[in-house]
Amino acid sequence: DVQPDVPLKEAWKFIFGSKLSKLYTVTLVTDGNGSILTIELEFENEDSELQKLIEIKPEAFQNRQNVRKKCNNIITRNFFENNFTPEHVSFNEFSAKCDLPPAVPSSPLKVKNISILGETLFMAGRYNKFSRTLCQTPWIIDGKRIAESSLQEIIQEPVIKLFKCDKNLVRFIASGREDVDVRCLGSGRPFVIELPDTQHTKVTFLEFRALEKEINKSPDLHVQDLQLVKREDLTHIKKGEETKTKNYRALCVYTGENTLTNDMISVLNKPEFVIEQKTPIRVLHRRSLITRSKIIHSMKASLVKNHPKLFCLDVVTQAGTYIKELVHGDFGRTIPNVKDLLLDFLKEKNNEILYNINVDIIALDVTAVNLDW
Repeated sequence: DVQPDVPLKEAWKFIFGSKLSKLYTVTLVTDGNGSILTIELEFENEDSELQKLIEIKPEAFQNRQNVRKKCNNIITRNFFENNFTPEHVSFNEFSAKCDLPPAVPSSPLKVKNISILGETLFMAGRYNKFSRTLCQTPWIIDGKRIAESSLQEIIQEPVIKLFKCDKNLVRFIASGREDVDVRCLGSGRPFVIELPDTQHTKVTFLEFRALEKEINKSPDLHVQDLQLVKREDLTHIKKGEETKTKNYRALCVYTGENTLTNDMISVLNKPEFVIEQKTPIRVLHRRSLITRSKIIHSMKASLVKNHPKLFCLDVVTQAGTYIKELVHGDFGRTIPNVKDLLLDFLKEKNNEILYNINVDIIALDVTAVNLDW
């Protein structure tokens, strides 16, 4: 029978974990939510052993700079299995540089470092964004900061202070994101902050309410329902990115020789339909070029009083729909779109002189993120 393949670190934890627990009278936690004790061991002949691997398969290291300096970090179990197992290198190539079976080491492993990482906590809540100039996360391009601040930083600063954790380890996770010029209203967008190495772990109800009050001093945002959740709850927020629906309200401007009428915009009042949406031009620099089928669950338009060129559009969509492109069409890359629906109406009325029209968004709001969170 094939014996189970047990990683060395798991065997070590199995043998020594319970002993350390008894020695220090602490509870051994196996679900990954407790404090983490890391013991770093070193082997005195490590550099010469690693050099043999480099000589066997130098192409495995060719994209890594300063190989000699970084070897301690790059030779992982996964790296070895992907490059030096029989499926990837022949017996003759390997045995030409390395002894098979390997020689018994003449010296023991030495303890290089012992470190303790505090408990990892997960704080969840919902946020509203009221500013049209505030990005969700830090906006940095080629090392240069584009925006002075971000929603993430405004929220995280008092959170880090309360939980006493390392700001460099903190991770902000939201159920989707809105563009910098889009507000997020209604009940808000769900988010989680991962807080590794926390020193203050017993946060009370009153402390959470005080934390909300401190964050909400910013006029640009609002948070609510802050609370601790379990690690496994993160799968719910990540799955929700694809399965949830979102409500939008857009203030749109119509450019054409005629003025808008109720009869004309009635063509935008539609029940559920499907659009084909190519990756928008504005995000092609960071997203792959594909065509996505997205469900528009409902769409309804209404005229803006005393503004003959403006109308309001309420849309309920599948997550991941690009609303701006749904409106103006993105040069025909989103089909159907609001501009084409209005154009089809004019063609049916044989108003050829009016065919040269454009539709765009002046302001856009997320009015609901429909995720049970």
